[in-house]
Amino acid sequence: MFNLFNKKKSIVDLKDYEILSLAICALEEDLKYYDNYVSNFIIDYPVTSKIFKKMSNTKNEFRLKLINLYKKKFSHIMNISDTNQISNFYKRKPFWLVKLNSIEEVRSEIKKIKAKNLAEQDKLDTVAKTLFEAKLKAKELEYKNKVLSNRISILEEDLDL
Repeated sequence: MFNLFNKKKSIVDLKDYEILSLAICALEEDLKYYDNYVSNFIIDYPVTSKIFKKMSNTKNEFRLKLINLYKKKFSHIMNISDTNQISNFYKRKPFWLVKLNSIEEVRSEIKKIKAKNLAEQDKLDTVAKTLFEAKLKAKELEYKNKVLSNRISILEEDLDL
């Protein structure tokens, strides 16, 4: 909800174009971090640098898809939302601070992100499994309903004789 005291919007109150522009901005911020790590670690840690380059390329491909979706749905003029005006929007360390991270800090952060992503994937897998089981149960009930309906039809025909 919109709060009169801090004038921040809740993420649930955002319009579709605002959510999409926030996603694009977040990806652009990721790119800035990853590209910085690529250049910082290229000499001393070329393997890590390559990993970040691949991550950057992947994020950029997704960003371009979102930009094309935005253009298709809303227009060619993108309204950039200020993340500071969104309540409960995730906060990052300032770029100038992250830019100074050591390789150990970066690797530690990646491990945390991977662990969080795995936990979220587990949740999604559980939801998907539950949904699949519910759909299967619904199909089973639908089949039983048809069988019962056919039996009732047969009984009704027998009663007419």
